Amino acid sequence: TEEWTLEDEVMAQERLGIHCMAVAALPPRRRKVYLMRKVYGMAQKDIAESLGITVSTVEAHLAKAFKECHLHVKARMAEEGDDVMQSSKERGI
Repeated sequence: TEEWTLEDEVMAQERLGIHCMAVAALPPRRRKVYLMRKVYGMAQKDIAESLGITVSTVEAHLAKAFKECHLHVKARMAEEGDDVMQSSKERGI
């Protein structure tokens, strides 16, 4: 089995923080649908009934939320990577 290093742990925590910011940036209804599904594990049908929307609308919200979160995390991780590279260059590494 692979063991996690301290660096792995720090990177995972950083990625989680970035993901949380991405979720917080979602429009309110989309964020609510996403959290109901991913955090509370609700079925799409139950989310639809709870919010008074169709299952296809729930699916659309989830698809958009996943895409937006993925793009946000990807962009932020690229920025973080650029910052690390810049810091390394400044230190002569």
